[in-house]
Amino acid sequence: MAETVIAWALGQPLPEPVGQALGAAVRRRSGQQGAPDAEAR
Repeated sequence: MAETVIAWALGQPLPEPVGQALGAAVRRRSGQQGAPDAEAR
């Protein structure tokens, strides 16, 4: 997993299953936070 993240940080596209899992995790997390700017306050 670390190699995948490093490659992505260097500009490589994420493998499709990883991209889908990451997108799903971001959607779950953003749904739990309420207002998007809550952390900025």
